[in-house]
Amino acid sequence: MTFEQISFDSTVPRKIRFGTPYRAIFYDNDGTLTGKGAGSWASYFYASHLVPECEHKQDEYDGVICDNTVQIRRLAFHSAKKAGEFTGMALRAILWDDSVITAMDNATLDAYKLNMSNYGNFDFKEKSDPMNGWAVPFVTGHKYKVHWGTGIPMEEMKISISENWELTDKPVEFVFNHTQERAAINVTYEGTLIANESIPTDKALYSSGQNKHRYSDKELDLVVMGTNHTANNIYKETLIKLEAIMPVVTEVVVINDDEADYRMWSNASNWPNGQLPQAGDNVEIPSGWKMILDIEETPVFTMLSINGKLYFSD
Repeated sequence: MTFEQISFDSTVPRKIRFGTPYRAIFYDNDGTLTGKGAGSWASYFYASHLVPECEHKQDEYDGVICDNTVQIRRLAFHSAKKAGEFTGMALRAILWDDSVITAMDNATLDAYKLNMSNYGNFDFKEKSDPMNGWAVPFVTGHKYKVHWGTGIPMEEMKISISENWELTDKPVEFVFNHTQERAAINVTYEGTLIANESIPTDKALYSSGQNKHRYSDKELDLVVMGTNHTANNIYKETLIKLEAIMPVVTEVVVINDDEADYRMWSNASNWPNGQLPQAGDNVEIPSGWKMILDIEETPVFTMLSINGKLYFSD
């Protein structure tokens, strides 16, 4: 929603008041709404919006206002696989800029992740454009870690970009985690598979769909940028698709190579040399043997190795 040539008198203490579903994004064409100059922005407040380019002014703007060095753009996350598990679940986003995270020691980082006040919480919505998902505003030029309420493992998810995104907008970077093993996470952009390890070090070379699956960390890094929009609906149809590939589970077959008959300890013929074990011997019950100890007391052995099965007679 674009505004210009706005004026307020002293009787207006609050310039913006957001209402359900708190999704509006205001673009200030000439700076008269936000006071931050032409091309500035205003949005409802989420903790993930607390970046250097934005100010939280709840009393005056009912949210945040941002300068013109960034944009506030909306993404829709939808079409989750195992949709029933996601229904009604909130999406959580936390600011994850490298400059923020690398400045923390492990204890500080753990406290940062556990503090729920650092997260933007976005409610699940059932209505269209698109249905059954989350419409989330992000400040461009920053990185966010995204997950769902109870740590649901994502198997498949689609991300659509609102029609207002422009090619000149700054990128948004995401980190998705998965607690369960994934052999791979395939990322397709407008139907084209994007190679893993495709995120360049130079952000000027970023493009939508570039990704890096960090297997050992169980995390996926993803780049999203503006693109041309031809669809008539508010979100471009299936722009980015994330699809988790499950690891191949090899069936383990346990072979029971036990002998059919039991061996009695007291029977010398059951021992390789035809003689009962003597004091000081190294005695082995080999794999596959089923030996019953049917004597009251054995000599003292140097070692007894049981690789098969040893039973004690009542």
